[in-house]
Amino acid sequence: MSQPFPKRIDETRVAEILAIIAAPPNRRLEPAAGDLAGDFDFWFDGGAGRTHTGSQHYFFADGTQAHLVFPAPWLNLNIVFPNGEIVDVVQRRSRGELGEIPACLRLDRLES
Repeated sequence: MSQPFPKRIDETRVAEILAIIAAPPNRRLEPAAGDLAGDFDFWFDGGAGRTHTGSQHYFFADGTQAHLVFPAPWLNLNIVFPNGEIVDVVQRRSRGELGEIPACLRLDRLES
């Protein structure tokens, strides 16, 4: 059976990327044999990364890239997959410094 939404990114793949960002496996400051080549600040099994003021960029061996706003008072990152599809992970505030989130963006306010 074919996938009804062929461009939809699988949640498992997103979760794998998030897990690697949270705890890069075997993070190191020098490349090992077989690591991605390039001007990186750190390497880990399956990829490498750069740290910039206000962000971290992750580059994975399969061509996936991720950009994490860091440090920040809330989670904000995007993942760009090799097929060009982008998944955003954004922690939103219901109230506070950003004000109320419009009802159209609140999943808990969807009508059935």
